Amino acid sequence: PCAVPVAPAGLVYNGGAQTGVVENAAYTIDGCSVATNAGQYVAVLTIKPGYLWEDGTAGQKRPCRLPCSRNKSSA
Repeated sequence: PCAVPVAPAGLVYNGGAQTGVVENAAYTIDGCSVATNAGQYVAVLTIKPGYLWEDGTAGQKRPCRLPCSRNKSSA
């Protein structure tokens, strides 16, 4: 079974690309898994044939809301 990834907490805008969902051989990623600007991003994961999520299901999951806030010192 494949665990549903959890987005990292506390991301702060730094001008560079930040990863919210790491790629895996068990699922595909649609939406935004890497972001540069501050904002809310969502990645939709679809389990590939032959794999199951850890809860025993197949199909899509929306596990990742990737909040990236502005750094107060650069706002």
